Amino acid sequence: MTGLYQRLSDDAIVQLTALVLTNNIFSYNGKVYRFIKGSPLNLPLTELLASIYLHHWQVPLVRNIRIKEAFYGRYNDIGFLTWNASIETLQKIFDELQQELDSNLQMTTFIGSDVHFLHAFIENQKGRLYTSVYHDSISQPFLLPYTHSHPRLFHPQWFRAALIRAGQYCSSFEDFEEERLYLELTFLANGYSLDFVEYQLRQFFLRFNSKSHEPMNLNRFTYLSIRHELFRCIEPQRHNP
Repeated sequence: MTGLYQRLSDDAIVQLTALVLTNNIFSYNGKVYRFIKGSPLNLPLTELLASIYLHHWQVPLVRNIRIKEAFYGRYNDIGFLTWNASIETLQKIFDELQQELDSNLQMTTFIGSDVHFLHAFIENQKGRLYTSVYHDSISQPFLLPYTHSHPRLFHPQWFRAALIRAGQYCSSFEDFEEERLYLELTFLANGYSLDFVEYQLRQFFLRFNSKSHEPMNLNRFTYLSIRHELFRCIEPQRHNP
């Protein structure tokens, strides 16, 4: 730890954490309340403590996954994994993990050939990995993740980021084209001009399809080249955030 925090002892950190948790105060309808159990989910300290708890809780699962040479990923309290052993063995691991949880917590599991994790849809199609962008069917479509009062610099950045995400997630050319059309319609439905949309698309393809004489002319073969270039550019950023 650096700065002023390097002078804090473990006991001091525990005491400060307890001080915050025992003084969770909020107002509602003109009255002041205090949390006597639990903590608000929008408190950064709550997220940190939950992450620490789950990190230690998941150790047996991670150990088994490494032995089986499978994959495991977690974001906050949602995780997914691949598994190449028997379902009975996996269910036994889940049962043991449930016993380790606090009595106030309940683990919900789902086992199948496909899963959606955050905004990604992942499926095992007879041994072939298939991925695409996941859209929640109950969410209102064509919404942007910001208001028009946000700096306009964010707007082209989000369009570009959404295209990059589509290129990473969509393993098939057809799914990428469908997601690209969805993004175009989303911006057009929110009052952006066709010139804005076409310019952002052109900049994206010039960046990741620059070897083509017609970067906007996309097909299955050029899409594979774009995905390769996307992952090539992003890989260094994963190691140097």
